[in-house]
Order: sequence, then C-alpha cells, then structure tokens
Amino acid sequence: MSRIRVVVLHSYQLLGPGLRAAFPPDRFDVQVLTSGAPDQVFRSDLPSDAAPIRRVPAYSDIDWVRELIPQDAAIVTNDEACLSICARLRAERGLRSWQPPDLAAYCNKLVAKARLAEASIPVPAFRALDMDAHRLGAERARTIDTLGLPLVVKPASGGYNEGVRILSQAHEVKEWFAAHAGQSGWEAERYVRGRLFHANAMVLDGAVTPVQVGAYANAPIGASFGEGLGSVTLPLGHPIRNLGIALNDKVAHALGAAGRFVLHTEFFVDDDRNAYVVDVAARAPGALVSDIAAIHADVNLEAASFLLQTGRYPAAPRATDVVAGWLWSPPRADGSVSCFLTWNRRFDRILHDLEQAATGMGAVDGLPWLRALRET
Repeated sequence: MSRIRVVVLHSYQLLGPGLRAAFPPDRFDVQVLTSGAPDQVFRSDLPSDAAPIRRVPAYSDIDWVRELIPQDAAIVTNDEACLSICARLRAERGLRSWQPPDLAAYCNKLVAKARLAEASIPVPAFRALDMDAHRLGAERARTIDTLGLPLVVKPASGGYNEGVRILSQAHEVKEWFAAHAGQSGWEAERYVRGRLFHANAMVLDGAVTPVQVGAYANAPIGASFGEGLGSVTLPLGHPIRNLGIALNDKVAHALGAAGRFVLHTEFFVDDDRNAYVVDVAARAPGALVSDIAAIHADVNLEAASFLLQTGRYPAAPRATDVVAGWLWSPPRADGSVSCFLTWNRRFDRILHDLEQAATGMGAVDGLPWLRALRET
C-alpha cells in the first residue's frame, strides 16, 4: 500500500496525540510547516520528531509556501491562524475544502457576533473600534459610554486569547488606545460576569453531532498572564450540558452548517442561567480539551478535525457516564509546565480531585468556577 503524504499548516496551537491518531506513521508521511517556533509545534507528550518540521517566514508569502507542498499531498490544519490559507491552498490544488464555505463567520469575531445576534443568539454588546489617531479621544469615550467598564478588547481575528485584555479603569482604556493608535482589526465588547463553558460538536453536512460540554476552571485569558488553566466535562443530564448542546446547534445553523468540521463554542452563563456566546471556532480546541472528549465520548476532537479534512468520518461519539478533567500549571522559572488528566464516574469526586491537584500544582487558585458546579 502506497503511503499518503500530508502537510499540516501550523502557527501556534500545539499539535497533540490526535495528529498520530488521524495519520498513523505506518500509513502516512506527515510534514509540518510552521510560521511559529519549531520547538513549539508538538505537545510535550509527543516526541520532538513526531513529524519533520519546516519553518516558513509567514503564510502571507503564499508563493514560497506553495513550493514546499508536494502536488500529491493532502493539506490540513487545526490552527486558527491557518484556516483561511489552508482553504485557499486546497482550492488551488483542486482539493475539496470541508471547512464551512463562509469561513469569516467563524474566524472574524465581528462577523460572528453580528450573525449570532441576527439569529437571536445572545452575545455581549460589542463594537468595531476606529483606531484613527485623530479620533482616539472621541472613539474611547463612545466605547466606554456604549459598553461600560470593565470592557474587553480583542483582535477581530485570531484565537487562544492572543491580544485579549480586560480594561477595568478609564486610564487603562486611555493607555490601551494610545498604544494601539492607527491599528486596524480591533473590537471591544461588554464584560460579561459569570462562568465560562465550552461546547464541542462535529458538523457533518448540516447535521450537528454533540460530543461534549465542559466547564472551565477559571478564565482562559489568565493563561496569557502566567496563570494555569483547566476544564472538566459535564455529566449526562447536567442542565448546563443540555443548554450547551442546544446552543451549539443554534450557533452552527446561524453561522453555516455546510461542510464537515469540528465546532467549538465558548459561552458565559450568568447567575440567572442566561448564556452569552463569546467565541466560536471551526476547529478542534487546544490544551487537553480534545483528550477529555476522547475519555468522555470516545472522540478525540483533534483527530476528528484532521479526519474530516481528509474526507474521512470519525467514529460516532458514545454516551458514557465517565467525566474527565485536566489542569495545566503556569510555567515555572525554568519554563517547564505540568499537566494533570483525570476521569471518574462520579462528578463530585472528579471536582474534588481537580481541587486537590490544583493545590499541589499551583495551577488555578481556588478553582472558584468548578467549586460552584457542586451547587448547580
């Protein structure tokens, strides 16, 4: 049997076990092109030589990137920064792109929120920012008047909380506007108080198949400022699990359910059980969210994303009573980090185990959001 060539486009989302699950080394020759640091391509639980890596200066130099990809290679990605270029390169090679046809609806936060709001799906109040240096003062005042304080500023495109800031005081807003004067592609949104959850599904030609709904241990934005991170799947019958499944289905049909892709939706739930969608992605989530999906529903979301992009079907998710959780510690002085992965059939026990592990790892101080799940 001839081996199949695969080129993976990468920027900054670490590649995990789903890569080898989708492309076993005995059948596939995998090469990674990265615009990021070559030593930041694979998760630490993969060997550093899991696949050959080639550094590219930037994907904007598409002519140079084209020359690096063999004509007979499949082209895939699970990286937010590479979704559009992957779709373009596949189209040029006559390869079918299984991504949603209107990719901007999933990759541009302003487009996504506008479409969701039109479909009566709650989102935080938001606005595009005009960062013209001559109008900064008026724009800053309008933003505070419209959205209040604190407010959240973020790039209109991108993922993994890159560039996201929470500005609580007027002087912080002034300093942020001054630092970004003249730049384009920024948005601001009203700060939503509540707990953050994620819903994950596979979208298959219009049908949305739920895989898991999980609760974050704390705000993921903290990982950009030296804090730890974690999440846990919600058990069958949990009210927020049911809410997340229904919400994810509405999101897919509001933004476009054509194609075959993994859908990742993040949403806040306030004290009155109101849900607000804050981010969406047409790719598998990062960190260990794919790993706990594999334990909870027998579907590794990262592997599913790669399988779908190459025209193959992942196994259907299984409804189980197993819940799984993970924690990631903040980097130590030497740059090392630790991960903790656990599962249990009792939700209260897994919450207890995560709290104990967090204390030992210094990962997430207090786990306030997970502790509140005991009372939900």
